[in-house]
Amino acid sequence: MKTRHCLICRTIGKPMRQITDTLLRPHYNQNYPQPVPKDIDLGRYTIYRCPKCLLEWADPMAPGSNPYYTWLTRHPGYYPKDRWEWQLVFQLIPKSKHTTLLEVGCGSGKFLSYCLDHGIKATGIDTTKESVVAAKEQKLNAVCLSLEQYCKSTTKKYDYIVAFHLLEHVSDPVGLIKQMTSLLKPNGRIFLSTPYITANFQSQWFDYLNYPPHHLTRWNIASYRRLAKLLHLELKAYMPLAARRTPYQRLINQLKLTAAGPALLPTLTRSRFARFLLAHPSVIVREIFAEVSRERIDLNLPTKQNQLKSQKADYVILIELSSP
Repeated sequence: MKTRHCLICRTIGKPMRQITDTLLRPHYNQNYPQPVPKDIDLGRYTIYRCPKCLLEWADPMAPGSNPYYTWLTRHPGYYPKDRWEWQLVFQLIPKSKHTTLLEVGCGSGKFLSYCLDHGIKATGIDTTKESVVAAKEQKLNAVCLSLEQYCKSTTKKYDYIVAFHLLEHVSDPVGLIKQMTSLLKPNGRIFLSTPYITANFQSQWFDYLNYPPHHLTRWNIASYRRLAKLLHLELKAYMPLAARRTPYQRLINQLKLTAAGPALLPTLTRSRFARFLLAHPSVIVREIFAEVSRERIDLNLPTKQNQLKSQKADYVILIELSSP
């Protein structure tokens, strides 16, 4: 699907950069032990940014092919063993056998296992057959359906619906949230997590996995606020690591990512890192400027949901949506 109009507010977007197979392939091949097969085309995209709500999206809105995801997901470490978002959601919901929860994009069921351990009645859906089979082997309640298919096949309503790092992969994020709200009980809540894109200065490190064909949209607090307003929902935003990470820690982390990339980061020695810094002083200056200029946003405190605190933005955000 081709679109130059914002997926949320329909404003004509501003072209920001071109993403091509030629640009992406060296980054993938540097960070994974097996290179991208030659018969997998990583595509050609234009990244647009909405001047009003700051959402970024790909044109065309074409996700990666099945062979692409088959190649990518078989690498160790693609699916995390844990996420801080899982733990935070458990702080925010009651642990009761009467609590009903739906996870959209459940994968092999790691979060569903969390739910089971805490006595929460949870259901998961995923479009990847192998992932659903793996979840069922753990005696978890999972079905191989898209959210649209699930909406048509059930009359169940849920207290909570969660989707971790899913929204940025879909071609119709607004439609996805609408489908979620149709499955909520009165006073139900939705929790979403995505990578966070700062509204001002970005890092020197090119996060190739946060671009198409892997991620089709890139989210900011302004775009989430516009989404909530469009759908007449209340919004809360959580980013607990923003308070825990110091500016120095973020700076060093970004410099290490620039030097080695995520896959090779564990192999980066102090001497190699020092040589990189000596050879690229302009990168240090740029990253210092990025940290000094890093966007500040008002975030909800997990233990005091009605209290806001201004923090410098971190890398991942958890959003809570509910009816007014």
